[in-house]
Amino acid sequence: MDLGVGSFVFSQGVVSLRRSSIKHRLCSTLRRVTPLLLFGFLRMAMVKRSEYPEHVSEYGVHWNFFMTMGVLLLITDVFQILIARRGFAAVGLLIAAIHEVSLSHTELGTWAIASERDTSSLVSLNKEGLTSLTGYVAITFLGLDVAHVIFDAEPKRSFFHRLVRRAILYWACFFLTQGLGLLTSRRLANLPYVLWSAAFNVSFLFGFAALEQTLEYTRQAGAEPCAPMLFEAINRHALLVFLLVRLGVLFILPQSNLATGAINISMQTMYSSTTLSMLVLGVYMSLMCGIVPLGIERLRCIST
Repeated sequence: MDLGVGSFVFSQGVVSLRRSSIKHRLCSTLRRVTPLLLFGFLRMAMVKRSEYPEHVSEYGVHWNFFMTMGVLLLITDVFQILIARRGFAAVGLLIAAIHEVSLSHTELGTWAIASERDTSSLVSLNKEGLTSLTGYVAITFLGLDVAHVIFDAEPKRSFFHRLVRRAILYWACFFLTQGLGLLTSRRLANLPYVLWSAAFNVSFLFGFAALEQTLEYTRQAGAEPCAPMLFEAINRHALLVFLLVRLGVLFILPQSNLATGAINISMQTMYSSTTLSMLVLGVYMSLMCGIVPLGIERLRCIST
């Protein structure tokens, strides 16, 4: 989950590249931000009403990931107007470094992870979510930088080289932070977490690009490449799969998705053995990544 959150933010940065006019950008931003914020407030209300177990140490008492994504979208679209196209990587790394200095050399880090809260202050009640916003902004900017690499690189050889250079840089910086004794924290979205998320995602994008190039060579050789059925099913029904897997039944299990909520209710996950945990994870992954999308595709074929 820790890497998944960072990957989701990075991916949002990749797909948030805007080339339209300022007026059109602002209208588009409002259309994209509003549903996320509504989901965030609705989720908060349903969690409180149902008294479903929640870990306030992740984002705070009221804050949640939907609110984080909504605020990030707003910040990203506004800053695209102010920052030069080729400056997103530098700005993202600078923000992450300043954020790390603030966490390590001021009381911000200690305050953010302390269990004590001032119940009269909304900022204190939601300090984890607000503190981590800065790190997530840095991840988003690094994703925007990769978006420019993807859409602007010509020829493709330049595209591969630029991805490789970024992957090497981010991995090298990440291992350097580990050597300096900095711990990776999703709750704080600190510098090691930003670098880890960026390095992982850039490496995976390079792998996907290499696979696409291999399929292109196969096509040129006269054979028609065929993507696996699972890939096709997820790609065709991405939104529906997301809703089933991530949102689930909002009014019954608002804390997370249907499957995760069912697992949390049926067993004490914190006290499960390693063997049982791996077994449950294996079944969960098979269900969410295989049976659900393929079942949806099967239903679509039957209905048509």
